[in-house]
Amino acid sequence: MPVCCVIGCKNTSNLGKEIKFYNLPKGKHAFHRNRRSLWLSAIGRTEWPEERQKNAVICSAHFISGRPSMDYTHPDFTPSVFAEDKENPLPRKEKSKSVKRKALHNSKSSNFPNKRPAVHSKEKDLEVSTAPKDQFDDLNTQYTRLHADWLNLRDEVTQLKLENQQLREKQESFSFKSVAACNNKLIFFLLS
Repeated sequence: MPVCCVIGCKNTSNLGKEIKFYNLPKGKHAFHRNRRSLWLSAIGRTEWPEERQKNAVICSAHFISGRPSMDYTHPDFTPSVFAEDKENPLPRKEKSKSVKRKALHNSKSSNFPNKRPAVHSKEKDLEVSTAPKDQFDDLNTQYTRLHADWLNLRDEVTQLKLENQQLREKQESFSFKSVAACNNKLIFFLLS
């Protein structure tokens, strides 16, 4: 039973046919590796080992059009719809329980000195969330450059094919009769 691997998403295949699931991009080419890295960065799973990535799926709810696109300029090139609160994905009732437990714990431990300073979770989350964004931007820039190079090479191949075709046509039209018609000029050229 497929379960969406996006943090906080609870979509499963039991919900019906309106939800579809898509595997993470696979492949050995740079395009697919970069696309997979972009997807993992977008869903916050950059540290996943290869084994976890093999069976991971993302549901259609995380794409604007409901499905991924292969066009890098399309917004659905990577998953971008995340309705859950990434800062604290707990439901409201669980949030209040967690706040009460934390307050109770703090009141009990206030009699004891802290061995180490407390780390504010918002600052920690901010630090963690900036690294994947930078990586995402770098990969996106690299992909854009590679795609532009590919387009230029494709245009160059098209021009070379056209030039090749024109040369073949010119070669086919060249015959002994065309040389004989210009024979006087050719002889004059050879004698000079």
